[in-house]
Amino acid sequence: MKFEEHICKWVLFNLRAMIFQFGYWLEYSIVKDATFCLYCYVFKEENGSQGPGPCFTGEGFRNWKKKEMLRQHVGGVNSAHNIARRHCKSLMNQKAHVATFFFNHSKKFKKEYRLCLTAIIDCIRFLLRQGLAFCGNNESQNVIFNNAPANLQMISTDIQKQIVSVCLAETSKAIIKEIGDSLFSVMIDESHDISTKEQMAVVLRYVDKRGHVVERFIGIKHVIDTKDVSVKASLDILFARHGLSMSRLRGQGYDGTGNMQGELNGLKTLVLKENESAYYIYCFAHLLQLAFLVAKVFNIVAASSKRSDIHREKHVVAVIEALKMGELKSEQVNTDLLLCFACLCPKDSFVAFNKEKLLRLAQLYPKDFSQVDLMALDTQLDVYIMNMHYSVKFSKLNGIGDLAQKMVETNKHKVFSLVYLLVTLALLLPVATATATVERVFSAMNYVKNRQRSRMGDEWLNDNLVVYIEKDVFDCIDNETIL
Repeated sequence: MKFEEHICKWVLFNLRAMIFQFGYWLEYSIVKDATFCLYCYVFKEENGSQGPGPCFTGEGFRNWKKKEMLRQHVGGVNSAHNIARRHCKSLMNQKAHVATFFFNHSKKFKKEYRLCLTAIIDCIRFLLRQGLAFCGNNESQNVIFNNAPANLQMISTDIQKQIVSVCLAETSKAIIKEIGDSLFSVMIDESHDISTKEQMAVVLRYVDKRGHVVERFIGIKHVIDTKDVSVKASLDILFARHGLSMSRLRGQGYDGTGNMQGELNGLKTLVLKENESAYYIYCFAHLLQLAFLVAKVFNIVAASSKRSDIHREKHVVAVIEALKMGELKSEQVNTDLLLCFACLCPKDSFVAFNKEKLLRLAQLYPKDFSQVDLMALDTQLDVYIMNMHYSVKFSKLNGIGDLAQKMVETNKHKVFSLVYLLVTLALLLPVATATATVERVFSAMNYVKNRQRSRMGDEWLNDNLVVYIEKDVFDCIDNETIL
């Protein structure tokens, strides 16, 4: 055992001496009990004045007494060992390293890529804002194509759709961020596009931080099945996509189509089952049209006693059915809502103010006013109306919208927070679904998806339409965000 230890120490002594003398190109293998040339092992070449020899790459060097073989292996300037050494030094030199070279090349490539991509985004911005088609009959070369690499022109339809999808995502994100945790209402209308597809447009109505009523179009959905459950499912998918909660819904308004008339299994009823505070209000514009229609029908019916009797019998049946389904009760609640909200009107120095009705109004929103809040509101209303009567700034307001804006301007919305919540709820009620925003959606749809573009897919139509209609939001998104 002592002899083996002596031999081992002798080997280590000689190995250290050789490493010190010949540098760190020697590598020792414990398993083979031999040394190898690192340079030649990695960059083995059968050329030069001195070949690497099998003893330094394959079998290893074990003849510790013949140190001169190490010098022979190194050889002259152009020996295989020194050639391999230079290759190894080049590899270890970071400035000459292939990864460094690629990184430097990549920086230049990235700069050119960003320049070309920015130009493409600017072109896409123009097309989206104008509602124009992305491909035409003129595919002649332009400045971008002449200067861009052949594989970097980004004229692929898939790439363009990806960029537009990002534009939509950032526009939608900005709208949802603006809404924040605020309460909102939803307005839905339906219409056929040029390819006779039933499209459902969804518009959100909310009050922003300045007290302004804002309506934003968030998407259009192709409704294959117009049954109430299917429409509700489509609405749920749209809400989930944007991270919207049905619990924050405080109003719903639809057009007069059959599946949205508030029948027993109508969309209105399905939403109310999920959120009792999402009150449904008939569109005043549609009611006015119906009033004129009813007047004409009544003139025709009243001209014949027989027709009057038939009409009276059918009306009785209709009233009984409405009572069974609770429709008349629902209409009474809606009427009560509107009468109570009218008490907030600031016109003629708040002559319509009625404390009792406003307290009853708050009770219709149990999710927003607890019993403690109702007691606090009682006291707050007394101070509020007194403050309004003595304030010059609130003496010439015409509507609830003006009141909300003025309260924010003067910080009264913080002083009378519960009253301002009532004002906000009043502004959220979609008393007219035929608003400029809703009507503009279908006008824009017929423009974007016209006869020449009748084969537009649903997703492509939605992406183009949202950005086109909400271009003021899209304009606030810079290219860097899209990049």
